[in-house]
Order: sequence, then C-alpha cells, then structure tokens
Amino acid sequence: MKKTTPPSFASPDAAAKPLWLTDPDTLDGVLDALPPASAAWVRASGFKAGTGKLCLLPGDDGTVSGALLG
Repeated sequence: MKKTTPPSFASPDAAAKPLWLTDPDTLDGVLDALPPASAAWVRASGFKAGTGKLCLLPGDDGTVSGALLG
C-alpha cells in the first residue's frame, strides 16, 4: 500500500503558522477547535467564512499566530 501524506505549505516548525480552511457550513466546528481567545477574536471580528475571506489570528505577543481562510 502506498503511503500518502497530507498536503502542506510549510514544515511544522516554530516559524510555521496554522491555516484553517473553512466555509459557512464548517465554521462553527473550526471555532470549537480553536483556543477560546482565538475563537472569541474571530467572532468579535465578524468573520463570515466565504470565498476569498481571511481572518488573521493574533498571538499573545502581538504577532500573527495563524489564519482562517474561507
């Protein structure tokens, strides 16, 4: 059996940032999987998943900690 690996954009090291792909049907599940502060940020920003929509997530140190794309 051939072993496959999921697609990735970067190696999973300290500099890599997570990217969550979502749509209106899966947004609630993605929010449930995020840390509570990140989920609160997304809700407060008014992000609605849709084609070409992006929400950057702030880190504790003020840098970007990840993003939602959908």
